[in-house]
Amino acid sequence: MTKKSDELFSRLEAGEETFHSFGARVRENLLIFDKTIPEWWKHFGMRIEVDNLNPENCKEIAKKIANLYQEASYYYSLANSSTSALESSQLSTHTEKYAEVVASYRNNKEKIPAAATIENLVKAEEDEIYSAIATAKITKDFFKTVLDSLNTCRKIIDTATINSGIEAKINAIDNYRKDED
Repeated sequence: MTKKSDELFSRLEAGEETFHSFGARVRENLLIFDKTIPEWWKHFGMRIEVDNLNPENCKEIAKKIANLYQEASYYYSLANSSTSALESSQLSTHTEKYAEVVASYRNNKEKIPAAATIENLVKAEEDEIYSAIATAKITKDFFKTVLDSLNTCRKIIDTATINSGIEAKINAIDNYRKDED
């Protein structure tokens, strides 16, 4: 290996450690609507035993998926609305604060700093709302993932239901033919 590849791989390993450490903290400590991620996955997670799928099981699982999907949709909508409201609020607050800083310099007859400097001053005061927006986006993305997972489960059940129906028809035809013989 070359020195450069060793250096790059060391950076990758450091990033991997940070990723795993941060991921563990998120799993254990981040609350999404008062539950941790493992608590949500326990609630929404589905394990479909594909070896035992028959029309009865498919029907029951489909009902469960439908109920969970409706619940996850509610939480997704709530997170999406919160994200939009926070972003809108942040934009209007940012604009107001920016104007206040400019007005303050004008009122004091001071030279108005560069736009980037004013942006940095205003952003420094908005850390809390940026954190709230980030949390809202994480929540929205989380429930989007839950919805995608439930949708995948629904597709598996739909396919199993179709296959069970086809199998039942084939068996009925075979039985009919045996009865005719």
